[in-house]
Amino acid sequence: MFYEMKIGEYSINEIYFKLGLYKKVYVDWKSWKVQDVYADGDYERQYAPLGYHVGYSEEVNNLIGFISKKYEIYGVCPGCKMAQTFSVDTNACSLKQNDIVWGYADGEWDEEDFFDLSEYKIVEHIEKLVGENKYIHKQIHCPLCRQIFNMSFFIKFDQKKLSIEKIGQHPSFRDFNENYTNSFCNQLRKIDKEILKEYQQALSVFDAGYSVAAYVYIRRAIEKLITKIFETKEDKISRDEFNHKHFDEKVKYLIDDLPELLKKRTIYDISSAGIHSLTEEQCSEDFPILREALEWILVDYIKKMKEANLKKKLANDLQNINCKIKQNIQ
Repeated sequence: MFYEMKIGEYSINEIYFKLGLYKKVYVDWKSWKVQDVYADGDYERQYAPLGYHVGYSEEVNNLIGFISKKYEIYGVCPGCKMAQTFSVDTNACSLKQNDIVWGYADGEWDEEDFFDLSEYKIVEHIEKLVGENKYIHKQIHCPLCRQIFNMSFFIKFDQKKLSIEKIGQHPSFRDFNENYTNSFCNQLRKIDKEILKEYQQALSVFDAGYSVAAYVYIRRAIEKLITKIFETKEDKISRDEFNHKHFDEKVKYLIDDLPELLKKRTIYDISSAGIHSLTEEQCSEDFPILREALEWILVDYIKKMKEANLKKKLANDLQNINCKIKQNIQ
């Protein structure tokens, strides 16, 4: 299926639904194909080919198809909230998939004055492709609710690097992302609105293409969570004394109360590295893993807080029943 075809490390489907804004996907154009050309009739294949045809690499073919084919992709519709098969509009493109770029006859390669034009011809075609399709606008149609969603891409060929970059979309990346669930946010909202705000801010700025800023909000969410866990601890030291501790000391002090992924400071160190030393591209590449780790930590926190609240409620309810019994006896 075409939606499974790859451009760089992403499938066509992932370019629509998992690729963040302003993240470049590099297209392998140098692995062009050389096809043997035989005379008509399969029996001729026992002999040497008559010549050779040079064509696009697989990823360039997929890029041309991405631009010009009419195809389907799969995701969750932000309108009807259902998993759907979306149809994607086509764009005009003079280049066709599997076009022959140039060719040469058998034996010509060995001639003294032969010059291999493969790269030159491929570059010529790519420059034409980019010249005609620098900005690509795609409309995605939901067959159920009939809504139309929009995404825009920028194709660039610079210093012999061919790339495609998502430069706009509506609705947002999160609205299309199956991993982003309202139920998780609703649960967190009931437990802690401040941490929820940091988590949502991290997702929002990442959607907007600011990956380093997303790491700032991830770290702030962790710091606030550490403080919240401290506040629930019994027989604790003073707030001022806790605040003056380094992060390692806070973790050591709260070690028995922390979610498993927080007992080592790995996630905190990664978020700090993103703020101080990593590039936007490095942060963008690793953010989904960091986000998932934070979500697991928060799920653990939500579970413990629910258990603590339920325990407190049951204790109060039992106390109220006990008081009623005593009053009836009296």
